[in-house]
Formats: sequence, C-alpha cells, structure tokens
Amino acid sequence: MSVGLLMVVALGTTLLSALTSWMVLHQQAETRVAGQAIGAAAARYGEGQRMLTQRRRLRAAQRFTESAVDETSRTVEDIHRGIASVPFEVLDRIPATRDTARIVREVHDLTSGTVYGSIRGINRLLGSGLRSGLGGSHDNSKKKRDDEQGSE
Repeated sequence: MSVGLLMVVALGTTLLSALTSWMVLHQQAETRVAGQAIGAAAARYGEGQRMLTQRRRLRAAQRFTESAVDETSRTVEDIHRGIASVPFEVLDRIPATRDTARIVREVHDLTSGTVYGSIRGINRLLGSGLRSGLGGSHDNSKKKRDDEQGSE
C-alpha cells in the first residue's frame, strides 16, 4: 500500500472518528435536554396531581360544611319552634290572650321560618359559588330535598 493511500485512509478514519465523536456529543446534549424536559413534565404532572388532590379535599370540605350548616339550621329551627311553642300553648289556653297569641305565633313562625330559610338559602348560594370556583358540579339534589320538605 502506498503512503498516500495510507494517509488518505488515516485522514478518513480521523474524520469519521471526529464526526462520530461530534454525533455522540450532540446526541448526549439532546438526551440531556430531553431528560430535562421529561423532568419538568414530571414535575408539572406531580404538581397537577397535588392540585387535584387538594381540590378534591376542598370539595369534600365544602360539601361537609354546607351540609352541616343546613342540618344545624334545621335542628336549631326545630328546637326554637319547640321552645317557642311552650308559652304560645299557655297563652292559647287563656281565653283573653288566645286570639292575640295566635296572631303573634303566626308572625313568630313566619319570621323565624324566613330567617332559617334565608340561612339555608344563603348557605346553598355560597355552596354553589364555591363548587363553581372549585370546578365541581352544581348538585340540585339538596334543592330538590328542600323543595320536597317545604311542601310537606
């Protein structure tokens, strides 16, 4: 083999080796960038999962609170009516106060019913707004139940 040919082969081998090295380095850089992108995507996914978990917890807390306020206001209203009925029943037994007591009782029951109903209505309105803000569904089952209880 001639020296010139050997030099061409050596030069070609050196160029191929340099090109291969450059390609490996370039591939490593692309792999590093891809790895960083995957890491960033994984971090975003993890944060998204944490946000979904937190949103579920907030929705559960909102449902619990709305239900607790609703049930508590009903219980307090029932207790209020029971306590208020005692003097009204006494006054209803006295002929001189019977007519006035009935009128006062009607006004009392209407007023207290309006107050407790307003508390429940505001509670539902706030709950609906919170559910909307949390991306939850607007559950009308509680409204249907209230409508059914109101017609009893």
